[in-house]
Amino acid sequence: MQQNYYCVTAKCGHVGRKNYIPIAFAVMSTSAKDASRAVRQYPRVKHHHRQAILSCKQISYNTYQKLLQINRSDPYLMCKNHQDQTKIVDIHERIIVEREHDEEDYEFVIGIRKYKARKNHELDAWHQKNIQIYQTYEWCE
Repeated sequence: MQQNYYCVTAKCGHVGRKNYIPIAFAVMSTSAKDASRAVRQYPRVKHHHRQAILSCKQISYNTYQKLLQINRSDPYLMCKNHQDQTKIVDIHERIIVEREHDEEDYEFVIGIRKYKARKNHELDAWHQKNIQIYQTYEWCE
């Protein structure tokens, strides 16, 4: 199998739940699918997001080397803890807020609330029925 070079842009985290920083990673892989799968497991990448991979394109060896050098000098990728991250000067300019994700989360939360309300209503009806049975059956003798 021939190894190709890919530029995989992913959503990186540790900047808030609905925020991300797009980072382009240089990857050597046999296919774009394998490159995307490998980048999803990199540190700082939002692993559990469905749309964590923004793009994946094949690049030349020279571009691959340049991208590796850029990532080696990126302070966001080099920090070890939150204190190091807050010392980065332009970190707030790089953060992107996810807009389309808000609507999905809101619908999901509304769905849970409706489910819980329905479940609570069913439980209340069940409790009322058992209370009536308890009152009439046990103590009416």
